[in-house]
Amino acid sequence: MKLTHKAAGTFAIAPTPFHDDGRIDEKSIDRLTDFYAEVGCDGVTVLYAGRTVEAGATREVLARPLHPYTQALMRIATAGMSAGARASERLPTIAGESPDPGCLPGGCRFEPRCSERMEVCSLRYPQAFSPEPTRPVNCFKYGE
Repeated sequence: MKLTHKAAGTFAIAPTPFHDDGRIDEKSIDRLTDFYAEVGCDGVTVLYAGRTVEAGATREVLARPLHPYTQALMRIATAGMSAGARASERLPTIAGESPDPGCLPGGCRFEPRCSERMEVCSLRYPQAFSPEPTRPVNCFKYGE
């Protein structure tokens, strides 16, 4: 994994190796966590269409994503980094299309694309539920 500090407050992260079963390599989590700490950040916030869907310690979010969007992102990343992946293979995608910023859904913004959506998801945006003490997740599957 190559970490490049581009400018104050911004950085780029090159591909991270993953296990064949989709888990992120433990050494890579350590290196990424160390890098975030070095630049003054020990947590991450995942956004979808301008709204927070999940937040937590970097290590926890990368190793055990809870929100369906974060899980989908990690599936895509792990598919591209698996030992058997070929450059010519297409990465998996998230079903549907990103919402139009001028016409966002009234409920959860990820609901039209979510494989775990429930009826309530289209009615209102979920509050932050805490399935774990330090892991707020805006998803009805964790509360209501």
